[in-house]
Amino acid sequence: MKAQNVITNFTVIGSFLVGWGLTIAGFCVPPLGVIDNTVLIVLGQALTYCGGGLGLKQYLNVRIEEIKNK
Repeated sequence: MKAQNVITNFTVIGSFLVGWGLTIAGFCVPPLGVIDNTVLIVLGQALTYCGGGLGLKQYLNVRIEEIKNK
């Protein structure tokens, strides 16, 4: 596996875990059960990055395979 793919996978997984971790932590700090808007924004950005990182990687892999097969 290329170093670039390893870095992409680790950053995607890291942002996913941090986004959800902050969301869960938002339920645990006072006021209980209320999530601040900034936490939701961070979660949205993390999930967007995950989708973009994994989606772009998959798209490029498919296109490269198509070119190799021609």
